[in-house]
Amino acid sequence: YYVTAKMMGPFQGKLWVFPKTSLFQHSATIEFSEFRSTTLAQATQPAHSFGDADSEYLVSANWTIDQGASPNALRIGRVQALPTPHYEDLGFVAVQPYRAPFQAPQPNGARPLEVHGQGVLNAVFRDGRLWTAQHIRTDDGQRSQIGWYELDPAEASLTEAGAPIQEGRVSDPSLSFYYPSLMVNRDGHVMIGFSGSSPNTFVGGYYTVRERGSASGSTQSVTRFKDGLG
Repeated sequence: YYVTAKMMGPFQGKLWVFPKTSLFQHSATIEFSEFRSTTLAQATQPAHSFGDADSEYLVSANWTIDQGASPNALRIGRVQALPTPHYEDLGFVAVQPYRAPFQAPQPNGARPLEVHGQGVLNAVFRDGRLWTAQHIRTDDGQRSQIGWYELDPAEASLTEAGAPIQEGRVSDPSLSFYYPSLMVNRDGHVMIGFSGSSPNTFVGGYYTVRERGSASGSTQSVTRFKDGLG
């Protein structure tokens, strides 16, 4: 099991690696490995991994490379668990620039909702690919939208940032979308779920799907899963 924490004082993050067998055996003492590094500082997400991956991958956002005016990269790390856990910073993948979103509106002049930061909110590693998503500001700066990414960890580099396999945006002309999560099934289809609201719409649940083989960066039309009630 892999657990991370963003340290709010020093510009650092922590990573703990727990062996599953000792937890299952109800051991009185659990031995674990701990890592602390500035490369883990930006709310790093361990990937939900499927299959017999020999490494655990981690990803974070809010990194700027090549003197960009806004964050324009994701950072990938790796833990090799055997024979003893070892953490390695693999470096950066360059993506479209992104900015932190505004607060999200809701009806009746109610207090706006806090849309916190622009970090990635979960990650999935399956069939050699790393998927993740974040909420970011729309291009016109008026709302928040979802940014999602498919990455090849082998593309990450500390010297010359690699490129994503694909990346996309999920937005709406009137709704703000925020707090996404995603999952990938064994057939390579992806579902992204998130919240949405507007000055005329209470916070509800929404989702979109990307089928394997679809055009690069594309997703299906957004579906409202549950209306907000108040």
